[in-house]
Amino acid sequence: MAEQAWPGALVNGAVLALAAAAACWAERPRGWADSRLLEVRTSSVPGAGRGVFCRAGVPSGAVLGAYPGRVRSPAQVLAKVATAPRTRDYVLLVPELPQPRYLDPTDASGCPSAWPGPGLPWLLQADPTLAFMNEPPAGGDVNVCFGEALRGDPLEVRFVAARQLEAGQELFIDYGRAYNRSSYA
Repeated sequence: MAEQAWPGALVNGAVLALAAAAACWAERPRGWADSRLLEVRTSSVPGAGRGVFCRAGVPSGAVLGAYPGRVRSPAQVLAKVATAPRTRDYVLLVPELPQPRYLDPTDASGCPSAWPGPGLPWLLQADPTLAFMNEPPAGGDVNVCFGEALRGDPLEVRFVAARQLEAGQELFIDYGRAYNRSSYA
């Protein structure tokens, strides 16, 4: 009788492992950046901290990467901002979803990280480069725009060169109408 019970236990264990893997996959950190094209340095925008710059020339329409972070609900973002206020500066509202979802590229302290958290453990890093992209200074113009999701994943928010970019040029994107700019000088 005991010999017949173990195949069922094995199947149940496999189903649980598969369910756990699916949960990890859904909650994985997302995002990537083309490190051959991009680097993070001190921004030219006063008070902005770091920014994203071209390492080399980039043609118009080139995909620069996908915004990094873990997927969070509005309630999860509010809870995290309560303990890590800087998170607010980096979360990105994913456009055109039926229910609001954010990408959060920050660690527990609210700083951009290759290991955004909290969340289920994940073995692969999420490149936080695009989290450092700023809006242009007053009178400046954007040179990066949002692109369509790759591979049909609506949670992958691509950043695309809006025009030809030169080596050394800082990249700027419009954060959108919903972004709170009250702290701008």
